Amino acid sequence: MVQQNPERIDEILKLVDQLSPEEHDALEQEMKLRWLRRALDEGEKDSAEGKVVSLDELERRLDAKRKAILESQK
Repeated sequence: MVQQNPERIDEILKLVDQLSPEEHDALEQEMKLRWLRRALDEGEKDSAEGKVVSLDELERRLDAKRKAILESQK
């Protein structure tokens, strides 16, 4: 996890406070798009490295975990 710099965040928020409502909306949309692009890039990288599983495999793993939890509660 990236260490946060409170002073830098405060500086950025002061700049954001100067934006018009339209500029604020545009900034918000751009931030969402950048987050989505990073998430997609990360997913593609994980897929290329074989770090993903099929939905069927995921369901099997979840079922096994559920059964183990239920058995431990008896």
